[in-house]
Amino acid sequence: MPSRREFLKTTIIAGTVFALFRGSEGKIWAYAQSPKLRKFVSPLPGLGPGGIPVATPTTNAAWPGADFYELSAQQFTQRMHPDLPNPTTLWGYVDMATNKTGYLGPLIIAQRGKPTVIRMHNNLPNKHILPVDTTLMGSEEGVPVNRCVVHLHGGYVPWTMDGGPYAWFTPSGVVGATDGSVGPSFFNGVPGVPGAADYYYPNDQSERLVWYHDHAMGITRLNAYAGMAAGYLIVDPALSALSAGNAPVVPGLAYTIPLILQDKAFKTAADQWGKAGDLWYPSVYEHTGNDTRWDQGTPSDGFQDEAGELPDCSCVPEAFFDTPVINGMAYPYVSVEPRPHPGLEWLPGAVLPLAALLRVGHQSRRARLQQARTGVHSDRQRGWSAAAASGDE
Repeated sequence: MPSRREFLKTTIIAGTVFALFRGSEGKIWAYAQSPKLRKFVSPLPGLGPGGIPVATPTTNAAWPGADFYELSAQQFTQRMHPDLPNPTTLWGYVDMATNKTGYLGPLIIAQRGKPTVIRMHNNLPNKHILPVDTTLMGSEEGVPVNRCVVHLHGGYVPWTMDGGPYAWFTPSGVVGATDGSVGPSFFNGVPGVPGAADYYYPNDQSERLVWYHDHAMGITRLNAYAGMAAGYLIVDPALSALSAGNAPVVPGLAYTIPLILQDKAFKTAADQWGKAGDLWYPSVYEHTGNDTRWDQGTPSDGFQDEAGELPDCSCVPEAFFDTPVINGMAYPYVSVEPRPHPGLEWLPGAVLPLAALLRVGHQSRRARLQQARTGVHSDRQRGWSAAAASGDE
Protein backbone atom coordinates (compact mmCIF):
# COMPACT_ATOMS: atom_id res chain seq x y z
CA MET A 1 0.00 0.00 0.00
CA PRO A 2 1.53 3.38 -0.95
CA SER A 3 2.51 5.76 1.81
CA ARG A 4 0.88 9.18 2.17
CA ARG A 5 4.04 10.82 0.81
CA GLU A 6 4.02 8.57 -2.27
CA PHE A 7 0.33 9.30 -2.80
CA LEU A 8 0.94 13.07 -2.65
CA LYS A 9 3.85 12.84 -5.10
CA THR A 10 1.78 10.80 -7.54
CA THR A 11 -1.16 13.20 -7.25
CA ILE A 12 0.99 16.28 -7.83
CA ILE A 13 2.66 14.74 -10.90
CA ALA A 14 -0.69 13.65 -12.34
CA GLY A 15 -2.18 17.09 -11.74
CA THR A 16 0.77 18.76 -13.47
CA VAL A 17 0.48 16.50 -16.51
CA PHE A 18 -3.26 17.18 -16.71
CA ALA A 19 -2.71 20.95 -16.42
CA LEU A 20 -0.15 20.87 -19.22
CA PHE A 21 -2.51 18.88 -21.44
CA ARG A 22 -5.38 21.27 -20.80
CA GLY A 23 -3.07 24.21 -21.38
CA SER A 24 -2.30 22.92 -24.85
CA GLU A 25 -5.97 23.33 -25.83
CA GLY A 26 -5.98 27.11 -25.42
CA LYS A 27 -4.20 30.02 -23.83
CA ILE A 28 -4.50 30.31 -20.05
CA TRP A 29 -1.47 32.19 -18.83
CA ALA A 30 -0.18 32.44 -15.29
CA TYR A 31 -0.53 36.07 -14.27
CA ALA A 32 1.06 38.02 -11.42
CA GLN A 33 -1.14 40.85 -10.16
CA SER A 34 0.88 42.07 -7.19
CA PRO A 35 3.98 44.27 -7.31
CA LYS A 36 7.32 42.53 -6.93
CA LEU A 37 8.02 41.89 -3.23
CA ARG A 38 11.27 40.76 -1.63
CA LYS A 39 11.09 37.44 0.16
CA PHE A 40 12.01 36.76 3.79
CA VAL A 41 12.77 40.32 4.87
CA SER A 42 10.04 40.64 7.52
CA PRO A 43 9.64 38.52 10.66
CA LEU A 44 6.66 36.22 11.08
CA PRO A 45 4.04 37.94 13.26
CA GLY A 46 3.30 35.92 16.39
CA LEU A 47 0.59 36.19 18.99
CA GLY A 48 0.26 39.26 21.17
CA PRO A 49 1.71 42.79 20.88
CA GLY A 50 3.04 43.52 17.40
CA GLY A 51 1.36 40.44 15.97
CA ILE A 52 -2.06 38.81 16.06
CA PRO A 53 -3.96 40.31 19.02
CA VAL A 54 -5.36 38.06 21.74
CA ALA A 55 -8.79 39.07 23.05
CA THR A 56 -9.28 40.07 26.69
CA PRO A 57 -12.24 38.37 28.44
CA THR A 58 -14.55 40.40 30.64
CA THR A 59 -17.91 39.70 32.30
CA ASN A 60 -21.45 40.88 31.66
CA ALA A 61 -24.41 40.60 34.03
CA ALA A 62 -26.66 39.52 31.15
CA TRP A 63 -24.47 36.43 30.64
CA PRO A 64 -23.49 35.07 34.09
CA GLY A 65 -20.71 32.50 34.12
CA ALA A 66 -19.54 33.26 30.58
CA ASP A 67 -16.39 34.88 29.27
CA PHE A 68 -17.65 38.03 27.56
CA TYR A 69 -15.91 39.68 24.60
CA GLU A 70 -17.00 42.98 23.08
CA LEU A 71 -15.70 43.34 19.54
CA SER A 72 -16.08 45.83 16.70
CA ALA A 73 -16.21 45.02 12.99
CA GLN A 74 -14.47 47.98 11.37
CA GLN A 75 -12.04 49.27 8.76
CA PHE A 76 -8.34 49.83 9.49
CA THR A 77 -4.96 49.68 7.76
CA GLN A 78 -1.91 47.51 8.33
CA ARG A 79 1.48 47.12 6.70
CA MET A 80 1.57 43.65 5.08
CA HIS A 81 5.02 43.99 3.47
CA PRO A 82 7.64 46.78 3.57
CA ASP A 83 7.79 46.91 -0.25
CA LEU A 84 4.09 47.68 -0.67
CA PRO A 85 3.60 51.37 -1.47
CA ASN A 86 1.04 51.90 1.30
CA PRO A 87 -0.42 50.16 4.34
CA THR A 88 -3.21 47.83 3.21
CA THR A 89 -6.83 48.76 3.92
CA LEU A 90 -8.64 45.93 5.69
CA TRP A 91 -11.95 45.03 7.26
CA GLY A 92 -11.59 43.09 10.49
CA TYR A 93 -12.42 42.62 14.14
CA VAL A 94 -11.11 44.76 17.00
CA ASP A 95 -11.24 44.03 20.73
CA MET A 96 -13.05 47.02 22.26
CA ALA A 97 -11.33 46.35 25.61
CA THR A 98 -8.02 47.49 24.10
CA ASN A 99 -8.97 49.08 20.74
CA LYS A 100 -5.82 47.52 19.27
CA THR A 101 -6.26 46.75 15.57
CA GLY A 102 -4.59 43.70 14.08
CA TYR A 103 -5.19 41.54 11.05
CA LEU A 104 -6.50 38.02 11.88
CA GLY A 105 -7.37 39.12 15.40
CA PRO A 106 -8.38 39.01 18.01
CA LEU A 107 -7.72 35.37 18.82
CA ILE A 108 -10.18 34.10 21.44
CA ILE A 109 -8.96 31.43 23.87
CA ALA A 110 -11.94 29.55 25.29
CA GLN A 111 -12.12 26.87 27.97
CA ARG A 112 -13.96 23.63 27.30
CA GLY A 113 -17.22 23.62 29.27
CA LYS A 114 -17.16 27.37 29.97
CA PRO A 115 -19.40 29.43 27.68
CA THR A 116 -18.18 32.35 25.62
CA VAL A 117 -20.26 35.31 24.45
CA ILE A 118 -19.15 37.60 21.63
CA ARG A 119 -20.96 40.92 21.34
CA MET A 120 -20.22 42.20 17.86
CA HIS A 121 -20.74 45.86 16.96
CA ASN A 122 -20.99 46.71 13.27
CA ASN A 123 -18.93 49.84 12.62
CA LEU A 124 -18.20 49.18 8.94
CA PRO A 125 -18.33 52.07 6.42
CA ASN A 126 -21.06 52.04 3.79
CA LYS A 127 -18.60 51.50 0.91
CA HIS A 128 -16.89 48.14 0.47
CA ILE A 129 -13.14 47.91 -0.14
CA LEU A 130 -13.68 45.14 -2.75
CA PRO A 131 -15.96 44.87 -5.81
CA VAL A 132 -19.40 43.54 -4.85
CA ASP A 133 -21.29 41.43 -7.37
CA THR A 134 -24.93 42.57 -7.28
CA THR A 135 -26.05 39.75 -9.59
CA LEU A 136 -25.82 37.24 -6.73
CA MET A 137 -28.88 36.21 -4.74
CA GLY A 138 -29.03 38.13 -1.47
CA SER A 139 -26.56 40.72 -2.73
CA GLU A 140 -28.75 42.64 -5.16
CA GLU A 141 -28.67 46.38 -5.75
CA GLY A 142 -29.89 48.21 -2.66
CA VAL A 143 -28.76 45.57 -0.14
CA PRO A 144 -26.29 47.26 2.24
CA VAL A 145 -22.70 46.26 1.47
CA ASN A 146 -21.66 46.87 5.09
CA ARG A 147 -23.79 44.03 6.44
CA CYS A 148 -22.14 41.43 8.64
CA VAL A 149 -22.89 38.36 10.76
CA VAL A 150 -20.58 36.14 12.82
CA HIS A 151 -20.27 32.39 12.28
CA LEU A 152 -18.09 30.07 14.40
CA HIS A 153 -16.68 27.68 11.82
CA GLY A 154 -16.44 24.26 13.48
CA GLY A 155 -18.45 25.32 16.51
CA TYR A 156 -21.31 23.34 18.10
CA VAL A 157 -23.72 26.16 18.94
CA PRO A 158 -27.48 26.90 19.26
CA TRP A 159 -29.08 27.58 15.87
CA THR A 160 -30.01 31.17 16.74
CA MET A 161 -26.32 31.85 17.45
CA ASP A 162 -24.95 30.09 14.37
CA GLY A 163 -24.73 33.22 12.22
CA GLY A 164 -26.67 32.10 9.18
CA PRO A 165 -26.19 33.97 5.87
CA TYR A 166 -29.46 35.89 6.31
CA ALA A 167 -28.90 36.77 9.98
CA TRP A 168 -26.89 39.84 8.99
CA PHE A 169 -27.22 43.33 10.44
CA THR A 170 -25.92 46.81 9.58
CA PRO A 171 -24.64 49.60 11.86
CA SER A 172 -28.24 50.75 12.44
CA GLY A 173 -29.94 47.35 12.47
CA VAL A 174 -32.24 46.13 15.25
CA VAL A 175 -34.39 43.04 15.57
CA GLY A 176 -37.66 43.44 13.67
CA ALA A 177 -36.50 46.35 11.50
CA THR A 178 -38.34 46.68 8.19
CA ASP A 179 -36.12 49.33 6.56
CA GLY A 180 -33.63 46.87 5.05
CA SER A 181 -31.06 47.31 7.82
CA VAL A 182 -31.19 43.65 8.90
CA GLY A 183 -31.61 40.28 7.25
CA PRO A 184 -34.82 38.23 7.63
CA SER A 185 -33.15 35.82 10.09
CA PHE A 186 -31.68 38.38 12.49
CA PHE A 187 -32.93 37.43 15.97
CA ASN A 188 -29.97 37.91 18.33
CA GLY A 189 -29.69 41.69 18.48
CA VAL A 190 -28.90 43.52 21.71
CA PRO A 191 -31.94 45.38 23.14
CA GLY A 192 -31.39 49.12 23.05
CA VAL A 193 -28.12 48.87 21.10
CA PRO A 194 -28.51 49.30 17.31
CA GLY A 195 -25.95 47.57 15.13
CA ALA A 196 -24.96 44.92 17.67
CA ALA A 197 -25.54 41.19 18.16
CA ASP A 198 -24.69 38.63 20.86
CA TYR A 199 -23.33 35.17 20.03
CA TYR A 200 -23.39 32.48 22.75
CA TYR A 201 -20.99 29.54 22.36
CA PRO A 202 -21.23 26.70 24.96
CA ASN A 203 -17.76 25.29 24.11
CA ASP A 204 -18.89 21.71 24.80
CA GLN A 205 -16.21 20.35 22.48
CA SER A 206 -12.79 18.83 22.79
CA GLU A 207 -9.71 20.96 22.20
CA ARG A 208 -9.51 22.38 18.69
CA LEU A 209 -8.49 25.42 16.73
CA VAL A 210 -11.48 26.74 14.80
CA TRP A 211 -12.26 30.23 13.56
CA TYR A 212 -15.00 32.84 13.56
CA HIS A 213 -15.68 34.80 10.40
CA ASP A 214 -18.24 36.83 8.54
CA HIS A 215 -21.03 34.84 6.89
CA ALA A 216 -23.26 37.43 5.20
CA MET A 217 -25.10 36.22 2.12
CA GLY A 218 -23.42 37.16 -1.16
CA ILE A 219 -20.25 38.66 0.36
CA THR A 220 -18.82 35.98 2.65
CA ARG A 221 -15.90 35.42 0.29
CA LEU A 222 -15.18 39.17 0.14
CA ASN A 223 -15.44 39.89 3.85
CA ALA A 224 -13.28 36.92 4.86
CA TYR A 225 -10.70 37.89 2.22
CA ALA A 226 -10.82 41.50 3.47
CA GLY A 227 -9.89 40.35 6.97
CA MET A 228 -13.08 39.47 8.83
CA ALA A 229 -11.81 36.15 10.15
CA ALA A 230 -9.99 35.26 13.37
CA GLY A 231 -8.91 32.22 15.37
CA TYR A 232 -10.87 30.60 18.17
CA LEU A 233 -8.95 28.10 20.32
CA ILE A 234 -10.91 25.78 22.62
CA VAL A 235 -8.56 24.51 25.35
CA ASP A 236 -9.32 21.10 26.87
CA PRO A 237 -7.92 20.30 30.36
CA ALA A 238 -7.45 16.66 29.30
CA LEU A 239 -5.09 17.65 26.51
CA SER A 240 -3.50 20.43 28.54
CA ALA A 241 -2.44 17.80 31.08
CA LEU A 242 -0.39 16.13 28.35
CA SER A 243 1.58 19.38 28.04
CA ALA A 244 2.34 19.68 31.76
CA GLY A 245 5.40 18.61 33.72
CA ASN A 246 9.05 18.28 32.83
CA ALA A 247 8.50 15.65 30.16
CA PRO A 248 5.30 16.62 28.33
CA VAL A 249 3.85 14.22 25.80
CA VAL A 250 2.59 17.10 23.66
CA PRO A 251 4.48 20.43 23.41
CA GLY A 252 2.83 23.29 25.29
CA LEU A 253 1.54 26.46 23.68
CA ALA A 254 4.74 28.27 24.67
CA TYR A 255 6.58 26.01 22.20
CA THR A 256 4.01 26.29 19.46
CA ILE A 257 4.29 28.45 16.35
CA PRO A 258 0.87 29.39 14.94
CA LEU A 259 0.70 29.55 11.14
CA ILE A 260 -2.35 30.95 9.35
CA LEU A 261 -1.79 30.36 5.65
CA GLN A 262 -3.45 32.58 3.04
CA ASP A 263 -2.99 33.80 -0.51
CA LYS A 264 -3.52 37.44 -1.47
CA ALA A 265 -3.02 39.86 -4.33
CA PHE A 266 -2.25 43.57 -4.06
CA LYS A 267 -3.04 46.51 -6.31
CA THR A 268 -0.22 48.07 -8.29
CA ALA A 269 -2.28 51.21 -8.94
CA ALA A 270 -5.30 52.90 -7.41
CA ASP A 271 -8.79 52.05 -8.64
CA GLN A 272 -12.35 52.82 -7.56
CA TRP A 273 -12.06 50.49 -4.55
CA GLY A 274 -8.74 51.57 -3.12
CA LYS A 275 -5.15 52.72 -3.41
CA ALA A 276 -1.96 51.00 -4.53
CA GLY A 277 -1.02 48.38 -1.95
CA ASP A 278 -4.62 47.54 -1.09
CA LEU A 279 -6.09 44.10 -1.65
CA TRP A 280 -6.97 43.18 -5.22
CA TYR A 281 -9.85 40.85 -6.08
CA PRO A 282 -10.98 39.81 -9.58
CA SER A 283 -14.23 41.35 -10.75
CA VAL A 284 -14.25 41.30 -14.56
CA TYR A 285 -13.40 38.75 -17.25
CA GLU A 286 -10.29 40.37 -18.70
CA HIS A 287 -10.05 39.01 -22.23
CA THR A 288 -9.25 42.10 -24.28
CA GLY A 289 -6.80 44.99 -24.16
CA ASN A 290 -3.35 45.29 -22.63
CA ASP A 291 -4.37 43.47 -19.44
CA THR A 292 -5.68 40.36 -21.15
CA ARG A 293 -5.51 37.33 -18.84
CA TRP A 294 -7.67 34.80 -20.68
CA ASP A 295 -8.02 33.88 -24.32
CA GLN A 296 -11.75 33.95 -25.05
CA GLY A 297 -11.50 32.12 -28.35
CA THR A 298 -13.34 29.19 -29.87
CA PRO A 299 -14.14 26.76 -27.03
CA SER A 300 -12.52 23.34 -27.19
CA ASP A 301 -15.14 21.60 -25.07
CA GLY A 302 -17.75 21.24 -27.83
CA PHE A 303 -20.08 23.92 -26.48
CA GLN A 304 -21.12 27.01 -28.41
CA ASP A 305 -19.85 30.48 -27.51
CA GLU A 306 -21.89 32.37 -24.95
CA ALA A 307 -24.17 34.98 -26.49
CA GLY A 308 -24.01 38.60 -25.36
CA GLU A 309 -21.59 40.38 -23.05
CA LEU A 310 -20.31 39.02 -19.77
CA PRO A 311 -21.38 40.94 -16.61
CA ASP A 312 -19.18 43.87 -15.65
CA CYS A 313 -18.79 42.42 -12.17
CA SER A 314 -19.17 38.66 -11.87
CA CYS A 315 -18.52 36.36 -8.92
CA VAL A 316 -15.39 34.26 -9.27
CA PRO A 317 -15.97 30.67 -8.05
CA GLU A 318 -12.30 30.21 -7.19
CA ALA A 319 -9.67 32.92 -7.33
CA PHE A 320 -6.03 31.92 -7.05
CA PHE A 321 -3.74 34.69 -5.87
CA ASP A 322 -0.03 35.26 -6.33
CA THR A 323 1.32 36.17 -2.88
CA PRO A 324 1.53 33.85 0.14
CA VAL A 325 0.65 35.63 3.37
CA ILE A 326 1.42 33.97 6.72
CA ASN A 327 -0.06 35.47 9.89
CA GLY A 328 -0.75 38.68 7.98
CA MET A 329 2.73 39.20 6.50
CA ALA A 330 3.78 38.43 2.92
CA TYR A 331 6.83 36.15 2.60
CA PRO A 332 7.86 36.24 6.29
CA TYR A 333 10.72 34.44 7.98
CA VAL A 334 10.89 33.04 11.52
CA SER A 335 13.93 32.57 13.75
CA VAL A 336 13.87 29.57 16.07
CA GLU A 337 16.16 28.09 18.70
CA PRO A 338 18.57 25.35 17.57
CA ARG A 339 16.47 22.44 18.88
CA PRO A 340 13.62 20.22 17.66
CA HIS A 341 10.41 22.17 17.06
CA PRO A 342 7.42 19.81 16.88
CA GLY A 343 4.94 22.62 17.55
CA LEU A 344 3.46 24.04 14.34
CA GLU A 345 -0.23 24.91 14.80
CA TRP A 346 -1.51 25.57 11.28
CA LEU A 347 -4.81 26.83 9.95
CA PRO A 348 -5.25 26.80 6.14
CA GLY A 349 -7.19 29.94 5.26
CA ALA A 350 -6.36 30.24 1.58
CA VAL A 351 -8.99 30.77 -1.09
CA LEU A 352 -7.69 27.53 -2.63
CA PRO A 353 -8.96 24.90 -0.15
CA LEU A 354 -5.87 22.71 -0.44
CA ALA A 355 -2.41 23.61 0.75
CA ALA A 356 0.49 21.19 0.58
CA LEU A 357 3.17 21.66 3.24
CA LEU A 358 6.37 19.77 2.53
CA ARG A 359 8.53 19.06 5.58
CA VAL A 360 12.26 18.93 5.26
CA GLY A 361 13.97 16.21 7.23
CA HIS A 362 12.51 13.15 8.89
CA GLN A 363 9.87 12.48 11.48
CA SER A 364 11.47 11.53 14.75
CA ARG A 365 10.54 8.43 16.73
CA ARG A 366 9.12 10.67 19.45
CA ALA A 367 6.93 12.48 16.92
CA ARG A 368 5.60 9.15 15.64
CA LEU A 369 4.93 8.09 19.23
CA GLN A 370 3.05 11.33 19.89
CA GLN A 371 0.95 10.73 16.81
CA ALA A 372 0.13 7.21 17.97
CA ARG A 373 -0.88 8.46 21.42
CA THR A 374 -2.95 11.46 20.36
CA GLY A 375 -4.39 10.20 17.09
CA VAL A 376 -3.86 13.45 15.19
CA HIS A 377 -1.38 14.37 12.56
CA SER A 378 -0.13 17.94 12.31
CA ASP A 379 3.43 18.97 13.08
CA ARG A 380 2.29 19.55 16.62
CA GLN A 381 0.34 16.29 16.37
CA ARG A 382 -2.89 18.21 16.83
CA GLY A 383 -3.43 20.50 13.88
CA TRP A 384 -7.00 21.11 12.80
CA SER A 385 -7.97 22.06 9.31
CA ALA A 386 -10.62 24.61 8.39
CA ALA A 387 -12.47 25.39 5.21
CA ALA A 388 -11.10 27.98 2.86
CA ALA A 389 -11.59 31.64 3.50
CA SER A 390 -13.77 31.78 0.44
CA GLY A 391 -16.63 31.04 2.83
CA ASP A 392 -19.75 28.88 2.72
CA GLU A 393 -21.95 30.87 0.40
